[in-house]
Amino acid sequence: MKPIIRTLSALAFATAFAAPALAQSAVDEVKAAEKKRFEVTVKGDYKALDAILADDLIYVHSNGNVDNEKTFLEGLTSGRSKYHSIEPIDMKARALGDLVFIDGRAKVKVESNGQVNDLLLTYLDVWVKRNGTWQMVHWHSARMPPPAPPVPPAPPAPPAPPKPPADPRR
Repeated sequence: MKPIIRTLSALAFATAFAAPALAQSAVDEVKAAEKKRFEVTVKGDYKALDAILADDLIYVHSNGNVDNEKTFLEGLTSGRSKYHSIEPIDMKARALGDLVFIDGRAKVKVESNGQVNDLLLTYLDVWVKRNGTWQMVHWHSARMPPPAPPVPPAPPAPPAPPKPPADPRR
């Protein structure tokens, strides 16, 4: 009985230390998949993009329009939308079970219906591991205001008024 308890204790101990490493591995894998998604989207490799996106994708654009996987890809393949660049600025990710959430910021240059937009976006997307492959199941983005211009320095204080002459009677 004691060897079984020792074996189970060792297994529990090893698992406790392996779980954070596995979670970190998932985060790293999904960050790499996110960067790959940006890359293939800009390149126009929609076959590769289709493999990255889940069939049950919900894609909420920064203007509030909502697509599923089929309508999102149709917008790209038809030429209605074309991503010229996607530059990640910040990407924080965390794993929760079989899901990884990415909270990010990105500069995006996209052409929609002939109009080019330079956007600064904040986004949240969700990835799930299915059949050993990470797929994006949800994207929700919002436009961020452009950075405020720097505030000019305050002008120097005016000189102090001259002191009145001293009263000789004192």
